[in-house]
Amino acid sequence: MSLLGTLLILVVSVLASPVFTRYLGRNAGYPLAVIYLVAAAVFTPAAIKVMNGEHVTYSVPWVPALDLNFAPKPMALGWSSPTLR
Repeated sequence: MSLLGTLLILVVSVLASPVFTRYLGRNAGYPLAVIYLVAAAVFTPAAIKVMNGEHVTYSVPWVPALDLNFAPKPMALGWSSPTLR
C-alpha cells in the first residue's frame, strides 16, 4: 500500500499546486512541503525494506487479455521504476 499511497499523494500535490499558488502566492511552498513530507513518511516502510534487500512490489492488471500488469518497484538506485510484466 505504501507504493500506491505515495504515488497518490504526489499526484494530489501536483494537482493542488496551482490552487495553492493562486491563493497563497509565494507561501504555497509551505503546504506543498507538508504534503511531500507526508509522502516521504508513507514511503518510508517500503524504503526500509528495499535497503534491507527485500523486494517490494505492487501489481495491478493493466491489460488482462495480454497478461500485462502495472507493477512499480522501488529500487535502491532510483525512487520507482514502473515496469510492465
